[in-house]
Amino acid sequence: MSLRYALSTALLLPCLSSNVQADIITDYATGRTGPYLKSTLQEICRPHSLCQHEHINAALCEIYRTESGHISDIMTGDVLQPSNQATTVHRLIPAEWYAVDPELRSATDADLFNLCLTTNETAEIRSTYPLYDVEIQSDGDETWKFGTTDYFGDNGFTCLEPTDEHKGEIARSIFYVVTVYPAKLWTEWGETLLLHNGYPTLSEFALQSYLKWHREYPVTETEMRRNDAVEKLQGNRNPYIDHPDLAEHLWGNRMDEPFGGDGTASDNLPLHSTYTLTGPDINLKSPYIPSDARWKVDGKSVTSGHIRPSDLGVGQHELTYESLNESGKIIITITQ
Repeated sequence: MSLRYALSTALLLPCLSSNVQADIITDYATGRTGPYLKSTLQEICRPHSLCQHEHINAALCEIYRTESGHISDIMTGDVLQPSNQATTVHRLIPAEWYAVDPELRSATDADLFNLCLTTNETAEIRSTYPLYDVEIQSDGDETWKFGTTDYFGDNGFTCLEPTDEHKGEIARSIFYVVTVYPAKLWTEWGETLLLHNGYPTLSEFALQSYLKWHREYPVTETEMRRNDAVEKLQGNRNPYIDHPDLAEHLWGNRMDEPFGGDGTASDNLPLHSTYTLTGPDINLKSPYIPSDARWKVDGKSVTSGHIRPSDLGVGQHELTYESLNESGKIIITITQ
């Protein structure tokens, strides 16, 4: 009989089907906050398979193809000819930033959510500099900029500011990459915007631009179609496209709120770690725990599927369960 700590940081997930659906986020992320929410997304949003390098260019042509048959360049807003030899595969989070982690470098080199097509010239100009808001422009045109910006109001750094039309899409791709592939140590220009940890990974300085882009340029139908196209090729979706409010729960103005709790009936919220005394009921169910589980709360058997927090009182409480094949223990906290 196995023992499972269902709300620990080391999440144990069931095998997922090859066709990942958007509602997997609702199933597994609901009720979670902060590092628990991010680590859940990291586990359930990984690609099921990565494109072979010799097929990446063709895959990106399919993903970014417009109705006119041209290829959309999300860096500059220009359109590219599919047969143009002057185009290149470009990485939103450069592989060089993962220099000390070959495994993550290899994965992000092939994950289609981290890749786009742009001109050789644009790729050479950007190099491995961050994508950020430019304050003093030295190259580009009226739609995209290359130059410098202030660094905490002191020393400036070099960066490329993409076209407004695609800023939101790029921000959500960056959210995805740092969620699925958080490095323990970033190198080169990655240290400018990223933190050496699993959460929050994005620094407050990075979020000045990326949350702003995310909010000002919401998900479009074109971006949703691209999400569908990537899913067909590598079996996963970008959760920040399907559920844009995830960014606010992780890094924005709803960081203290469990994801999925607003306006949702209490009987639809699975177990999570913290409750308030007058808040929604504690529901004895979780996607990590068998549906036939028998429960005890603070050592006493319960037959109801939900408990009012006020019946337990403020403090920590132990929930244990047993099913046919496993048992486990969960500690929850009830606050005022």
